[in-house]
Amino acid sequence: MRISLADLKQLERLRSLKSTTALQKEQARANELRAEIEKIRQHRKNGHAADLGLMPMRAIRGDVLWQAWLDRTQSELNLELAKSLAQIEFLSQRARKDIGRREAAAELNTQITAAQSEKKAKKSQINQLELGVLWRAKTS
Repeated sequence: MRISLADLKQLERLRSLKSTTALQKEQARANELRAEIEKIRQHRKNGHAADLGLMPMRAIRGDVLWQAWLDRTQSELNLELAKSLAQIEFLSQRARKDIGRREAAAELNTQITAAQSEKKAKKSQINQLELGVLWRAKTS
């Protein structure tokens, strides 16, 4: 089975698009996790404030439970963010590789097209010379 150059170029373009899209989705997920972690930090900061509305909760030690939940949730989010960042690194490498392949396929296509055009031009020039020789031979 032989793949045409146009098919190769199209395949590499699609591969590059797929890997770039996957990278963008993972980056968006990492940003969402960062936003969630920041919300948890704000909740923790607000929990330490001298707010009179929090006094009943502190009296029954509900604030300790709340802080434990915040700690657990932040730890889980940090772990998810670490996984996401590792995935982003992997996807970035793959995207760079796929973009390089796409550019190589495009360059190969350009070189082959130029070589074919040059070959056609030389063939046309040879045909013109042969016709000129034949015409001169005929008229002599």
